[in-house]
Amino acid sequence: MHLLDYGKDYNMARLFLSDPKVISGRISIEEPASIHYLRDVLRSRQHDTVIVFDGKGREYICSVETISEKIVLIVREESAAVKREGNVVITCACAIPKNSRMDDIIDKLTQLGVDRIIPLITERTQVKLDKKRRLIKHERWEKIAIAASQQSQRVSLPKIDLVTEFDDFISLTNRFDVKLMPNLVGKTKHLSQLLNSLGKNILVAIGPEGDFSQAEVDTAIKNGFISVSLGDTVLRVETAAVSIVSFLRLVSY
Repeated sequence: MHLLDYGKDYNMARLFLSDPKVISGRISIEEPASIHYLRDVLRSRQHDTVIVFDGKGREYICSVETISEKIVLIVREESAAVKREGNVVITCACAIPKNSRMDDIIDKLTQLGVDRIIPLITERTQVKLDKKRRLIKHERWEKIAIAASQQSQRVSLPKIDLVTEFDDFISLTNRFDVKLMPNLVGKTKHLSQLLNSLGKNILVAIGPEGDFSQAEVDTAIKNGFISVSLGDTVLRVETAAVSIVSFLRLVSY
């Protein structure tokens, strides 16, 4: 069976390894978190099939040979995987909401196939993070993205940027085909008006509770952003992020 046929079995166990080393046709797993995931979460047993992916487009179809203090997988097939995340590259910069809601945003955007996520600090962001907490959050979000990638059968991992200030973010936005900023301030376009001009490399900026400030909207528009509407209702940060990315994914297939 070809690797792509395996990809159609949505019950197939998948495991992310950043640098899987194949020695004599086998991959040895000694990292405790990966062992726990296969043995205790997925309940993999001897001879079960596991697909190992490296997050950079390569997959290995394996069979479980042994499960003990380490897990040994026999590699049956290796292939460069077909990208399943869609035909466009989507970057979502999202203001960090209160509580743990950014965790859910990372999870949902990863499942939807977003290629890059930039956690934003804006003028009205209520979350305060010092340097240490920013690093802790970043590590946690990367783990969430890995788990969501395994569950959703992605072949690549989204890049999770470090927490970024709005002004620094604007300086990173020159190379996108189209830049969208959903907001409630001033004149906006409906997304349906942009269907023929989206391009292949799309950036979306999602504001915080209370929306972007007028100054931030003005700065973004001066730097090529298009102000867009997501409808007549006021959406939570996480709802806005999932809504616009879902729309972009749907129209890009």
